[in-house]
Amino acid sequence: GTALLLARDGTRRPIADTTTPIRDDEGLSVGFVLVFRDITERRRLEGELKQRAEALADRDRRKDEFLAMLAHEL
Repeated sequence: GTALLLARDGTRRPIADTTTPIRDDEGLSVGFVLVFRDITERRRLEGELKQRAEALADRDRRKDEFLAMLAHEL
């Protein structure tokens, strides 16, 4: 899952977590391993990628409009 972790300095950091059971020889759960991963950088890169994709889509739209206007003038 994904959650926010409140750090000691008061900042909130996005984390991904994974829980895995620890089983004994009979398959009974005797504990769990919980792993937290800081995904701050991943979120930042996803936002940057989204902005770049939107900018490229806008450029593509403007190119198509220009070509349509040019074709109309010819």
